Amino acid sequence: MELRNLIVQTLTEEVVPAMGCTEPVAVALACAKAKELITFNYINKAEIFVSPNIYKNGLSVGIPNTQEVGLSIAAALGFIGGESKKDLKVLEGINQTQVKIAKEFLHSGKLTLDIKDTASVAVQSAVLAFNNSLVHARNGIVAVTAENTIKNLGVLSSAGMGIADAVILRTMK
Repeated sequence: MELRNLIVQTLTEEVVPAMGCTEPVAVALACAKAKELITFNYINKAEIFVSPNIYKNGLSVGIPNTQEVGLSIAAALGFIGGESKKDLKVLEGINQTQVKIAKEFLHSGKLTLDIKDTASVAVQSAVLAFNNSLVHARNGIVAVTAENTIKNLGVLSSAGMGIADAVILRTMK
């Protein structure tokens, strides 16, 4: 019974509810948080960069409460009506008026979405968005190169993975 409780506890702590596929939701969440950090209500230009995997996995995914698909509309919706305090349910409550405004914003050319294959940019963006602060490449887990950043992330997660591996191995016995 102890193993079952450990598994349930781990899942309870680590799994969070999401509304829709996590790739577009993550993009919407980042955009919603960015919108909340700016001190003005008008966006002249928004450049969104995602990893090749996020791009591939989210390009043609439907967005809940809309008839739309893809990362670009998710980003626009994050700016227009997303609420970061809802975490991965950031688009919960989006209405058709907000969808229309997001589509207009998207078609205005003010929002671009492109691929950036640099782990340090992704990690820095996440840190900026969620901590309202800048982490330079020489500090923390963000390194000068993508390879070193990935290595640092691996070192950071190895302890947690050791625990997960032990639980999985005990479960398989």
